Parts: sequence; C-alpha cells; structure tokens
Amino acid sequence: MKKVMKLTTVIALMFVAAISKASTPTLNLTSNSGKKVTFTMKTPMKDATIILSDEVGNEFFTEHISNQLTYSKRFDLSQLENGRFFLKVENALKKVIYTIDLNDDAVTIDEFKEVAKPVFKNTDKKLFVNLLNLDKTPVQFKVIGSNDHVLFKETITNEIVVEKVFSFDTIYKGSYTIVVSNGTGTYYKNVVVK
Repeated sequence: MKKVMKLTTVIALMFVAAISKASTPTLNLTSNSGKKVTFTMKTPMKDATIILSDEVGNEFFTEHISNQLTYSKRFDLSQLENGRFFLKVENALKKVIYTIDLNDDAVTIDEFKEVAKPVFKNTDKKLFVNLLNLDKTPVQFKVIGSNDHVLFKETITNEIVVEKVFSFDTIYKGSYTIVVSNGTGTYYKNVVVK
C-alpha cells in the first residue's frame, strides 16, 4: 500500500511539473530600441504576480494578474543605472526568475530559473507536503508553535520527491506554522488546531 501511495504521489508531481512546464511564460527582447524589454506570457498562469526588482530588492514594478490567457508588458529600462535586475513571475506552484543585465545601451538575459514550490494539502488534523526537488538540495521542515517555539525540526537530503505528513491528532489546540526551506526559498503554511 505504501509503494502504491508513493507511486501515485510521484505520478501526480510529474503531472504537475509537466503542466507547469507547459505554461512557462516567455521573455522576448525588443531589439534596437535601447534598454527595452518586452515580457510576454503566451499561456495562462492563474493568479500570478509579476515583479521587476534590482539586486538589493528594490521593486520598480509589481502587478498581480488573474485568469488572463495572454499578457504583455513593455519595460523601458533606460532610466535605470547599469546593473543586474530580476523579473520574477510567481504563482502558487512555481516561481520563474529571469536575470537581466543592463550595460550602457545593451540588455541581456543572463539566466532563466524555474523553482517549484511546495504543495500543501490540509485534511482533518493532517497536513501533507510535497515538493519536487530536482536539484536534490537539502529540504528543512520546522513546526513552530506559540512564542516562536520550535516543536519539530527535520532535514531531508538527496531526494527528488520530498514528502512529509504532519499529524495534529495529539497536539494542543492553537495556531502552528509549518516552515519548508530549501536552496531556493522559504515557504510557510499556517495550521489552526481546534
């Protein structure tokens, strides 16, 4: 039964990965127009946030989109100083990050990175967490109770599919925070036990 459950989870995560890969937005550059970048999302990405920021986190543009089949935005970067900038597109399942370098009148895309986010499923007094971890980076789980007291801590290493079940059957009533950290970010899920 355990093998069937694990196989089902792996297939579900592969399906989610395939679907999310199919809906990856594309970034196109407008040529011979100076420091201009056109971001085009040709396939839908439900409830996404788009952010343009610099290396220290200053945000120059933020927009939340919902249920749009296509999206296009032209960024005029001519007023910005030379340096490195990031265009981030994020929804509930993944984060896509484009690294943009500005150098005089040239705009180059140096890197494209897609990061899977953990999937949380809450049932009666149980929380299931699944994470597609293709880089096999260490994944740390924490359960934090009131007064920021760490109740549980575990690190899972060298796994492509990371699965964890938290049972709240025998725990006191209250509010708890599940923290999932890996090499690409930290994610939080609040659970209230009644």
